[in-house]
Amino acid sequence: GGGWWLAVAHDDDDIWLSLTARDDDAPPPPPPPPRALCSCGVHALWGRERLQQLNALPVEAAVGAAAEAVGACRRASAARVLDLSDGPLWSVLLARAGARACCVERSVAAARLSSRFVAESGLSDCVDVVPLPECDEDAWAGEPPAALGGAFDLVVIEPSFSELHRCWAGEQLAAMQSARQWAEASGVAGRSTPQLPSRATLEALLVEAPALWRRHGPVGEVCGLDLSSFNRLVDADDDASQTRSLPLWQWPHRRVTATTTWATAALPFRGGAAWRWRGEAEFVATAAGTAHAVVAWINFGAGAGDGDDSLVVRTGP
Repeated sequence: GGGWWLAVAHDDDDIWLSLTARDDDAPPPPPPPPRALCSCGVHALWGRERLQQLNALPVEAAVGAAAEAVGACRRASAARVLDLSDGPLWSVLLARAGARACCVERSVAAARLSSRFVAESGLSDCVDVVPLPECDEDAWAGEPPAALGGAFDLVVIEPSFSELHRCWAGEQLAAMQSARQWAEASGVAGRSTPQLPSRATLEALLVEAPALWRRHGPVGEVCGLDLSSFNRLVDADDDASQTRSLPLWQWPHRRVTATTTWATAALPFRGGAAWRWRGEAEFVATAAGTAHAVVAWINFGAGAGDGDDSLVVRTGP
């Protein structure tokens, strides 16, 4: 019959809480402490959503179906899969589907963590973890390690690079393109080697967000100070003054249109198409209001076909 004290805290990515029995004679407990950093190492490579995929049977089945659809997993002999994503998530899932995977990590520390996880998963006999040589410049600019061997049957590049955490999808897309170009230039993948995810779809909608609109409005008098001159610090013709990319969750908002598909493309991009991705979008209003911002994100599809949405990796809006 007693009550409970619930204290909740959050940061940009997680919510954590403390739940204690309530004592009417005692003061409320303090708020929960800052989120503790784990020591297992896995969370340094993978976010919460990616960890949940490991135990999702539909995801595992979808990965296997997608690999079979592109001819990567053969029953007679396991195909060789080159995994250029952060961490061995796809390597583990594809190994369960019958492939032999090689997980390439861009640092020795990341490779050590991935090797540990693969070993604890009991898949060391079918998943190799290979670190790239330490490089001061782009990690995809160096020579391929000799341990990679010959060409692979399938390339996997998930758009979840740790150094681009909280970056917009376009930067993840560019990183995927760099990794693919490195694989082809190194001879470990050919131009015709299939890739997962195999397609990208740019989705968008319009939202009403008055607070966001005020943030970008002209500045006038603030606390008795005339700050209007700050409105002219950036040239109106400068591209940087025209658009700003901000995470949607930071601002109260209300959608005023349905989601629309802006553009689609097959992966990997060819002929520099990643930088010339164009499309037209028609927004259909679903509620009265004022559209203050365009919300956009990319769905990276890895299903067995164009209409298969059983496995979609989404970037944040």
